[in-house]
Amino acid sequence: MRRLLLLFVIVLAACGGSSGGSADFVVEGDAYTWQERLTGLPNVLNAVTANTAEGSGFVAVGDGGTIITSDDGLTWTNEASPTSADLHFVTCQIRNSGLAVPARCFAAGDAGTILASTRMIDGSGTWTTWFDGPDDVSLHFHYFDPFLGDIAVGRLVTTDVACILHGSFRFGTWTMVEPLAQSGQHITDFANRLIDAADPFVQQHIATVEVPFPEQAKVLVSNDLQTWVEVFVSDEHGSTYSIARYDDYWVSGSGGNMYASADGINWTRYETPATQSNLVAISSWGGLLMAHGFSETIGMGEQVGVATSDGGETWQTFVIGAAYEPRGLAYNDGRWVSVGQSLADPGKGAIFTTW
Repeated sequence: MRRLLLLFVIVLAACGGSSGGSADFVVEGDAYTWQERLTGLPNVLNAVTANTAEGSGFVAVGDGGTIITSDDGLTWTNEASPTSADLHFVTCQIRNSGLAVPARCFAAGDAGTILASTRMIDGSGTWTTWFDGPDDVSLHFHYFDPFLGDIAVGRLVTTDVACILHGSFRFGTWTMVEPLAQSGQHITDFANRLIDAADPFVQQHIATVEVPFPEQAKVLVSNDLQTWVEVFVSDEHGSTYSIARYDDYWVSGSGGNMYASADGINWTRYETPATQSNLVAISSWGGLLMAHGFSETIGMGEQVGVATSDGGETWQTFVIGAAYEPRGLAYNDGRWVSVGQSLADPGKGAIFTTW
């Protein structure tokens, strides 16, 4: 049964500034009660996003070129995929009529693979190869910016060095930056924002970083996509895994830590009750910020998530499910969806949702 649980008031913002207006909205269902929807799926699922290109539903991607879609998060349909490469990232972008940018979804993964969906007027469509890059590049983020072109984040497989690619994948031209000299440091997520609302070319870019050895938790920051600086978010050891906008930037990390920043340079650490978990997926909607994690020992027990509705002052801890490794998290149409791997059946995918 659907239950009306949460009522939030949000301030509508655009280009980093407030519009001065506000709106009430409701989140249906219990955001803290999760249930297993599907498990034992043929391939691990690595990412999920709200299907804003079509206005409702979800898109998830995973190993073996898996692409699945759903109108409600409960019933899922396999989409024809033009690749067998593992896919690690998916996003959907709404149509921008002023810039003649159509609504479409993008997916990125191994062997430099970037896919794009093409949607027709009647809602039908196909996934095609947007860019077929070097086999040595494993991509974990892609964003098409009408002003900056294509931006992709990943690593060089043979050297295990993080890389950032910038250019026009559509026309096969791009430049690569290696922002981290030490191998084994992986860029895990990426976000950007306008610095000057009057100039769309002036943006700040932030990347989260997983580290292989104990060292200070950090992010990478750049204003031009070419020169990157390490910004330490805490004096404590740890990795950062995922980033979201919740008024400010919020980053999830190891040891149940969360970090917040208004400018990408100065960060505040928040310790959640999930101190034994790596919080690997983060998402926000309205007044709620949510992160999903799994035990640092990757045990078969219950995996937990955390959420805050008051800017990190208090945290609610809840159980996602047992023997589950979450990898992606998204909200749409009143429902939260988490995708990942079944630890009871390694190599198989699983989906958990609210109500």
